[in-house]
Amino acid sequence: MAGVIFGGVTLLFFMAVAVAALFGHEVPAESRFLILVVLAFGAAMAAGFFGGKAAAKGMIPFTPIAVSTTGGVAVLVIVLLLGYYLYVEPTSPARSQIVTVVPSGVPRDFTIDNLSPDSLADVGQFRTIGDRQFLYVEFLPGKLSGRLRLTYPDGSGPGFKKTVYRVKTDGELVTQPEN
Repeated sequence: MAGVIFGGVTLLFFMAVAVAALFGHEVPAESRFLILVVLAFGAAMAAGFFGGKAAAKGMIPFTPIAVSTTGGVAVLVIVLLLGYYLYVEPTSPARSQIVTVVPSGVPRDFTIDNLSPDSLADVGQFRTIGDRQFLYVEFLPGKLSGRLRLTYPDGSGPGFKKTVYRVKTDGELVTQPEN
């Protein structure tokens, strides 16, 4: 009876995740491991209580110890290993990061505005090495360019100068007219 309950609760959970996906609520990449843990424990408890047999054998690398387990623990290990390599890990390199050189006319005191939040995931980290300033930009998956605005004190008088740039995944930073 307990195996049926754990199996049913796990099934209901994943049915809710599937329904949420139908309405555009995807599981974020950083939360996929939590989904995997729920699946693994639900499957392990259901298998353990059902009395089913599953086995996992193997050597621990760099040691002469052999490990063997059966039942629910084996299901837990098998689902966690397979799930990690098939569901969690493939999402890691989703975003691309580049470093671009800030134009020489821009002073060290500037602010950055992301004008393309649908293309650029993160802008704003910058480093100064010698006389050069470098800007770190992170693109969302599949995006090749985005727009950002640098605001800095105007050297010719009071006020601020605002310059819009198009940044590309190859690191090119090109001045754009502000619309």
